[in-house]
Amino acid sequence: MPWSKPVPCDLTRTSTRVSVPQSYAEKVPALPGVCVIIRLDKSTVDGRILNIGETGNLQQRIAGGAPHAPAQAITSDILAKKLPDKSKAVWMITNNDDDALQLKRALITLFRSEFGRRPAYNRTGGNTANYARFQAEYGELKQHVMAL
Repeated sequence: MPWSKPVPCDLTRTSTRVSVPQSYAEKVPALPGVCVIIRLDKSTVDGRILNIGETGNLQQRIAGGAPHAPAQAITSDILAKKLPDKSKAVWMITNNDDDALQLKRALITLFRSEFGRRPAYNRTGGNTANYARFQAEYGELKQHVMAL
């Protein structure tokens, strides 16, 4: 399954957490998958990828208003002017919640092996021996992120 087209991710829907604006919410599927929050003001992959997350329902996770620690941390940094107030979100649909978790862990592992750290707002994750089979998805994500 390919990465989605990017959609805006900002504070227009709620001032307490970064999310997809209401006008784009229907574009986000209510399916399991992995979502990535991307900042656009950096010129490198490791600077652009803020967070890699997994969910059983992409729409609730990135287009809803429910509290979520990484989204709230990104919001705090936007309000403190540490991050720009506009970013993008992309996602990849998976077959189920377990596949989403495996993909997230693999993407974080591959990111960490390339850049020596996790994405800025991923505090945990990425310790998986299963990452090699997700090399193609990681390569596609990097190309997708840099094409924005």
